[in-house]
This record gives sequence, structure tokens and C-alpha cells, in this order.
Amino acid sequence: MNRGVPVVARAEWQENTVNNIDVGRPTAELMLQFPNIDFSTMDPVFPAKEGLYEFSMEALTERGLAARKWLKTRKEKVIAVVGHDGFMRVGICQKKFGNADFRIFEFAGGDSLELIEWEETEKRGGGLGTCPKGSFGWLPNDFKYMPKNLVMANDISG
Repeated sequence: MNRGVPVVARAEWQENTVNNIDVGRPTAELMLQFPNIDFSTMDPVFPAKEGLYEFSMEALTERGLAARKWLKTRKEKVIAVVGHDGFMRVGICQKKFGNADFRIFEFAGGDSLELIEWEETEKRGGGLGTCPKGSFGWLPNDFKYMPKNLVMANDISG
């Protein structure tokens, strides 16, 4: 049911890995299945896991920057983003998300793309209170599906 709330599909919010279950379907197919969603700004590269969508630290960092820039340009005062924990954590906010959980953020101000979490969701560990508290970057488990040559280039263990 459309209640005048725009729903916009963006490739930036897709999952990190190159597993078959984490690669999206072609946009033309999604448009048929979800006619009420605006796919007009969907990157034509989607669902390919290349360039900005490659499974590497560099690409995920750049994708996070691109996603935050896009959010900051929106005119809406409240935006709900649906995405995946891995990308949200490493590309967007350094926080962990459980299934169907939420967190509330604001931009730090000025030209900054830094997101500051609201105290009410930060102190609970997410809106449902099911997520670990604190800040998290890349975790060793993130590399479980990464090709071995990229794991070595992106080794987080120092």
C-alpha cells in the first residue's frame, strides 16, 4: 500500500559478499516484482559485484561514503534505510545490527558525513536491544567468504 512515502532502491545498501545468496537479481526482474519501488536511480552495474560493489575493504569503504553522501542530499527529515549488517557496520556506522533491528542516527553537522547514534538506541544495543553495544569495524568473520587473494591484501590482524 502506497501512503505517499517514497521507496527508493539503491545498490549501495546490498550485502557485502559474493555468495550466490548475497548477489541481487537483475533490476528489470525486481521492477516487475516490486512495481511500487522507484528503481530510477539504481546503478546499472547492479547486481554485479565489481567496482564500488566489489568485496574488498577499499570498495566497501568507498561504497559507504557514497551511501552517506546520497543520504545527506535527501530532503526528507526522516529516512528509514533497509540494508545488511555487514555493510551497515563496515561502510556506514561501525555498529552491529541484528535481524530486523534498528538504530537511529543523525549527521554530525556541517559538511560531515559522520553519523552520530541517538542515545536511546545506543544505550540499548539497537532499538530492540538485541545487538552488542559499542563500535565495531572489520571482524575476522567478515573474510570467511572473501577470495584468498583479497583476504591477504585486506588482512586486519596486522
